Amino acid sequence: MPSARGLDVLPVDVLQTLATDYLPRASDRAALSALSANIRAILAPTVFRAIRISNRPEDADAIAAVTAAYGQHAHYLSLDCFLFENPPPEIGDRPADHIDYVAPLTFQPAEISQLSETAAALLRGDTLPQVRSFRIRFVPKDDFDGTRWVDDEYGQGGSIYISICEEDYISAAAAEAKFQWRSVLSAVWRALSVNHRVTRLDVRELPPNISTAWRGEAWLAFVSRLEHLSLHVWGSQSGNGFGSNTTPGYSSFVGSQLRAAFFDLARNLRSLEFIVSADSPDPSASRLSATNMPQLRDLALHNFFINRKLVGFVRAHRHLVRIRLVDCLAFSERPRMSWAHFFASLADSDLPPRLAELSVETTRRVPLVPNEQFFSGPVFIPSPDEPHAVRRVRARLEADPKFRLFPYTYLDSPYGIVFADENVNLRRAKAGNDIAAYWRLVETVKRNAAAGVGAEKINLSAS
Repeated sequence: MPSARGLDVLPVDVLQTLATDYLPRASDRAALSALSANIRAILAPTVFRAIRISNRPEDADAIAAVTAAYGQHAHYLSLDCFLFENPPPEIGDRPADHIDYVAPLTFQPAEISQLSETAAALLRGDTLPQVRSFRIRFVPKDDFDGTRWVDDEYGQGGSIYISICEEDYISAAAAEAKFQWRSVLSAVWRALSVNHRVTRLDVRELPPNISTAWRGEAWLAFVSRLEHLSLHVWGSQSGNGFGSNTTPGYSSFVGSQLRAAFFDLARNLRSLEFIVSADSPDPSASRLSATNMPQLRDLALHNFFINRKLVGFVRAHRHLVRIRLVDCLAFSERPRMSWAHFFASLADSDLPPRLAELSVETTRRVPLVPNEQFFSGPVFIPSPDEPHAVRRVRARLEADPKFRLFPYTYLDSPYGIVFADENVNLRRAKAGNDIAAYWRLVETVKRNAAAGVGAEKINLSAS
């Protein structure tokens, strides 16, 4: 690292260019700014464009000091919202016939779900006048493992059972009154809903539980102002193998409640990223309404099942120019929509939308034989004894850079686990219909991009 004396004599614009062009990481720019007070003052607008806070009261003083000194430079606020299960009851409050409570002395007093007033004020927009973008990441302790997160008839109290019941706003209000983490969720949303500057919202690990804050004029106005929205819904598997998608509350949440709380109200939304858990993909998530988000231009979906509802949604949005599908799936069992049918449904240039960018990404292996599906190592080595048809497909994959596989799966109904259908994968690969329809769609997209469809610069990805 150069000395402060040598850098202090540089012109302001040279020092700023050095920081922005050659130090892309904020941590490196922060280290450079620590060399002297003069350098810190010059680089503050590039170092403090993003401020990260937490909901914990013990962090409040440090957050207040940073935002008071450098908040005028911030354009982006990131909140890590730590959630904890309810503390165990005091000894005198224990039912006489219960012996499975954790001793109170083992509970850490700091492990209480809270929202500090400092964090709430920042969410409300009381300060930080230039912040338009918010990122909220919910961080449940031990991934909701425990017994005091929720009431449920099975006595589990955590894990996937946080969504064991389908909720309405009456039951949600009762849960918020009883469970501190649910109260904090509501407080976060309520504070954010009165912020009139927010146009971009990125939510990570969103618990599949509705909030009483998702009602009323303030919430309606908040969502209607959003232009960019990313929602990543939490999901998991229990210790005995059941997924979140086997619980009524989860399916209702991703299938209808998010739509009512966000998508039905987002009349000015231009960009949507919707991510459901890879552990718990749910067909209900594809029930996007054709009347939702009329200004939508960019759509990214992760771990979705393709179906006619999804095609109808895309077709209804004439402004849509970009689609990104990540680890999306087709059902191998009827009723199903093949990948060929899905691609062909989007390739008709006489119907909206006129796509100018397409990305269909598969980060997981598309297996052709059973042992390939359950292989956990980095590189699968095919057996020389594989059937001739399988070896032919593998040879084409190696020889033809334009050839690829699209996944066909089925959903195990008792456990909610997605299993690949190797037979259908092989049959569709041999037939070639899917890959042919894909490249026809890619050619249509390229022609649209060449014709200038889409206001922004096009960066076509057809990987």
